[in-house]
Amino acid sequence: MYRNFTRQSSSGALSALIVVSAAAFSALAAETLYNGIQLASEWPPRNQPVNSQPPDAPPYLLSSPAVIPIDVGRQLFVDYFLIEETTLRRKFHAAQYYRGNPVLRPDKPWEATGPKRRQAMSFSDGVWYDPQAHLFKAWYVSGPATLYATSKDGVHWEKPQLDVEPGTNIVHKARRDSSTVWLDLEEKDPSRRYKFAYSNGNEKPVSLYYSADGIHWGSEVARSLPAGDRTTVFWNPFRKVWVISLRDSGPGAPGNAQRFKIPGNRVRLRSYIENPDLAAAIKWKESEPVKWIGADRLDPGRIDLGAHPELYNVDAVAK
Repeated sequence: MYRNFTRQSSSGALSALIVVSAAAFSALAAETLYNGIQLASEWPPRNQPVNSQPPDAPPYLLSSPAVIPIDVGRQLFVDYFLIEETTLRRKFHAAQYYRGNPVLRPDKPWEATGPKRRQAMSFSDGVWYDPQAHLFKAWYVSGPATLYATSKDGVHWEKPQLDVEPGTNIVHKARRDSSTVWLDLEEKDPSRRYKFAYSNGNEKPVSLYYSADGIHWGSEVARSLPAGDRTTVFWNPFRKVWVISLRDSGPGAPGNAQRFKIPGNRVRLRSYIENPDLAAAIKWKESEPVKWIGADRLDPGRIDLGAHPELYNVDAVAK
């Protein structure tokens, strides 16, 4: 994948993420993160080459901090950043599907997109454990609405009857695209504990709503410029900024345009916006987004299906 952007924190969670060349990085070095990694003085960096070539090694691997704190949470050894020496061999395993899938099924009459089509699907949305309620909570899309379910174990789900659309578990009734519901455990204002970045559809704005309970959303707080579908948001707790993961497009990988007949040699990728204030992040200016991450020439496609490699979505939750 090509990256104007990739960094792994020492806790194994995404920590503020854009890669520049080592020379440019050292010349611009300014803010130092808790783990000793330095950010460029212009953050996120602009005017960096974005193409389909595989990235160079990120600066934090070329010049590691002398001391790396590892007391901020679990460690995910996705690279050798935290490993001085080892006799172990890295091995990747395929995930195994739970036999009881799907754990959330469309079993209500209002969970329909048409006369013969039923749907209950988290489309980014949010699945959270609420430590106050001691419950897992999920938001999902079905037809022209956002719905809500709860669970004690994350496997067996209940759909409570609510008062938004009486007798149903609908919490927001409007046709939508991929959206984000975020349980903000760092929020000081109880009325803003839940955030809802609601997508009005492809090439339409993203709307922001707040809620105290994740059920009653009130009025629109902020609205973005028109955005691509699959535009979502997440919180970076290491730098205390909200990140807009913006669906965008850019040049395709050399050679893939011929193999897959990509129109105009353009593919889907992601752009990046950050701001400590979510409402301000949602109201981004046209000049703010920077290219972030996408497929490179090493990513395989499906020539038999004519499916070229693209990156459609990136969400993140720090653990």
